[in-house]
Amino acid sequence: METTFTSRNWLVHKIANEALANAFSKYARGLLADIGCGDKPYREMLKPNVTQHVGIDHADTLHDKASIDLLGTAYAIPVADEYFDTAICTAVLEHLEEPDRATKETKRVLKRGAMLFTLFRCSGTCMKSRGIFSVIRSTG
Repeated sequence: METTFTSRNWLVHKIANEALANAFSKYARGLLADIGCGDKPYREMLKPNVTQHVGIDHADTLHDKASIDLLGTAYAIPVADEYFDTAICTAVLEHLEEPDRATKETKRVLKRGAMLFTLFRCSGTCMKSRGIFSVIRSTG
């Protein structure tokens, strides 16, 4: 997938997107929760690997709401326990006052053995504006 990078950190985005594409192809599957989905920037990248891409975002988002499938927050995802096979949470955690609370909520909605993909960008003392990417397997 060819992507045009307009950010001043285009190289960081390119490296992060390549890492995500590789990880998605190996680990993303089934029903996917996109927490803080915005406009679902990874929709095309995920399409070959997941059966359904569920966008979750809050009612006051500044993004276009057309990609939202469920209204909710990273702190309160409106589904039953162990509902999703995979989750992504990209460029969200760094904006939250309680990111640990959000990750606990994500763990609640993930099935045992599910994968969580996170990506956050930070500046200043946090990695000098480099992105941090991780893949975490849920242990239930």
